[in-house]
Amino acid sequence: MKKTLIISIFLTICTLGYSQETNKELLKKAETELSTALEKEDYERAAQLKKEIETRKEIEKAVTDGNYELAAQLKKELKNSNIPSTKSEPVHSEFNMSTTVSRSGFYEPEEGNVAIYIVRADKRGGLVGFEYFFNDQYIGKFTGQNYLRLECKPGEQLIWASSENKEFVTAELAANKIYIIQVNHDRWGAAFKVHVSLQPLNKNDSKELKAIVKTINTLDVTAISETEIVSTDAKMKRFIGEELTHYQNITKDKYNFRHLNKNDFIPIEMLK
Repeated sequence: MKKTLIISIFLTICTLGYSQETNKELLKKAETELSTALEKEDYERAAQLKKEIETRKEIEKAVTDGNYELAAQLKKELKNSNIPSTKSEPVHSEFNMSTTVSRSGFYEPEEGNVAIYIVRADKRGGLVGFEYFFNDQYIGKFTGQNYLRLECKPGEQLIWASSENKEFVTAELAANKIYIIQVNHDRWGAAFKVHVSLQPLNKNDSKELKAIVKTINTLDVTAISETEIVSTDAKMKRFIGEELTHYQNITKDKYNFRHLNKNDFIPIEMLK
């Protein structure tokens, strides 16, 4: 039995070794096809290729680390994901950009989800714009007094913004709640850029909440199409990866980034 087990393990490693060589070729092909898809503005295909590339890179790493069981599992999942589905799935399964539809005012998330409002109520610096991200996904950009709204699953998440600096907020979110992150610009930097600041709010921040409620109940949210989100996300793929690696290895421990606690939700009664 021991001999049979050894032979089985040996055959698994050999099979994965061959698959790994094939995986490298397919990874290179997918990266080439991604560039072509973006040039043709085929953003649905680009999103599919991006997911395939990420999975194939995970397979590469698993084999390099000697984790052949994980590599085989990822390969199987990738194969199954290529089977056509009769159900249309959203491009981003981790979050729902409610800003794809222009709608003003606060409203509660769908059952089981979390609503996050990223708001800039300050009218100063109206031409200044920041880019916003949810975990490893681009979610939008706006200038001046404006806001974004997204829905996501509860639990631990990472929200961040990019300007001359990169500002991160770690979040622990509870289902069926509304959270608010206030956007500010700290100071002017080089090349007419400013430092972005993200401040999670809670129900005790009455002064800030008053300005934000007025902003959101007055302005229509910036409408951002799914196509634009997917397109920009694909173009910023390398940038996002580099910034998150830098965050994990350096800035997460170097700077005291703010945290959004699950109890920092804002009751809907306070947002009318």
